Amino acid sequence: MKVVLIYIWGEITEEKKRFKMYKSGKNWVIAPIVFLGLTAGLGHQANVKADNVSSTAKADNETAQKATSTSLNDQKAVTLKSSTSTKATTQATAHQTAQARTQIAAVTVVQVLQQQITANRQRITSSSTTNNNQKPATQTATSNIQYKVTAVYDAPGVDNVTVPDALKVGDVVKDMPSSVPTSVSGTKGDKLSTSDLNKVANAIGSNGVDGTQSQKSVQYPNGKGHYFYKYYVQQGFDVTKANENVTYGSPITVNVTATLTWAE
Repeated sequence: MKVVLIYIWGEITEEKKRFKMYKSGKNWVIAPIVFLGLTAGLGHQANVKADNVSSTAKADNETAQKATSTSLNDQKAVTLKSSTSTKATTQATAHQTAQARTQIAAVTVVQVLQQQITANRQRITSSSTTNNNQKPATQTATSNIQYKVTAVYDAPGVDNVTVPDALKVGDVVKDMPSSVPTSVSGTKGDKLSTSDLNKVANAIGSNGVDGTQSQKSVQYPNGKGHYFYKYYVQQGFDVTKANENVTYGSPITVNVTATLTWAE
């Protein structure tokens, strides 16, 4: 009998199994051992193959994870770069907007100032035109009349009489009666009107006027009286001609004589 030993490559297990030998042709065959051997061999190959597949899958998985991580990092970098770019663009846009607003504000201020300057010029021009078209306001001026004493006389019957307020040549009369004007008024700078000159010239008249101030009272046995001055326009003095160039606001001069007179 020929014994065939079969090396079973595989894992050794502690399981107890029965084996049956049978003859196939000229050879004896142990079926279970061969089956188990084949099974064990196939199982070992499967395990090896599975291990290889598992290792390969693990490597592939790690590679995939690395690729995914790299992709995520790339995406984060792209996102960060995009965010930074967007932020920079936003800041640049804001800066440009601020500059544009500043320029607009500056232009607006300049325009307002120009408008104000133009308006002021127009007002000044209008005011100047109005002032040029308007006549200056009329101003009234007053001319005072000076009745100046050019001679002093004593009336008949008045001899060697001394009065307290005796007049002398060059004095200005201060006691003219109310019928004699002491001033006239008109437009400042204009010459005296003819009517005002005639009024002054005819105020005293040829008969003269009596002064209002009593110079001295006199007591007589048969009565009483007083002394006063009587005024006349100086003989030959032309009031109109002497004051024809006088303007309102300047003094008017009238030459008079004063005669000391006595009356009861």
